Amino acid sequence: MATSNGSKWILPDTSPGLPPCDDRAQLPPSIQVMPVELPGRNSRMRDPKHTSMRALVDSCLQPEDGILPLLREKPYALFGHSMGAWVAYELAQEMQQRGEPLPLALYASANRAPHLASQDVDATQLHSLPSAAFWPAFERRYGHNPSLPRLPITPLSCPITAIGGTKDTRYTPAQLGAWTLHTSRRFDEVWVQGSHRFLLEPAGRKQLLDHLARHLPDLLLPTAPACGADDELAAPVHCKGMA
Repeated sequence: MATSNGSKWILPDTSPGLPPCDDRAQLPPSIQVMPVELPGRNSRMRDPKHTSMRALVDSCLQPEDGILPLLREKPYALFGHSMGAWVAYELAQEMQQRGEPLPLALYASANRAPHLASQDVDATQLHSLPSAAFWPAFERRYGHNPSLPRLPITPLSCPITAIGGTKDTRYTPAQLGAWTLHTSRRFDEVWVQGSHRFLLEPAGRKQLLDHLARHLPDLLLPTAPACGADDELAAPVHCKGMA
């Protein structure tokens, strides 16, 4: 989410297939949703998907045709659901490494922490290992991935909120809570009712929006009149090179 005339925008990955736009009335009028559609999803279902996180992040942050100009223009926050949580995290990491403006907050929804790329198959606690031991243990468990940089894990200098569904079996409470290792700032863990697709389920969706409505206004004090509730939903952003 970026701001326009003091109003905040939320930039979600719309992986569940439905942008969170129909219940905008639950969010403060200062918040505007700006979907980012990835190739192979929603209206871009026929576009070939990226096979590398590096290529996906680079295409999103093209200086002219990606979302980078929006992120430079105003303060913003990132929301990602399921795989989108990892995409949002990698976008924030890349912004930090480039010295670009960081999000006011990262909302990681319905996915385990990125250093837990798969279900644990042994008792090794990867997050407790020093950098020299982490990558050998990682590759023993998950195999070699040449697109991942062999660098120490660097916490983000922005708050992270991890959001889980109470009936979601794709991660454990410990795996969701492990997002705390990826921030040097505040960490919050929030649970809402529902399955992995709680964004599409009335109870979980309402609880999520209620949390965002309480949390987002505290991130940035308004500096100018906010946009009205009748403002149109921003059109989805399609990044160059992502098709």
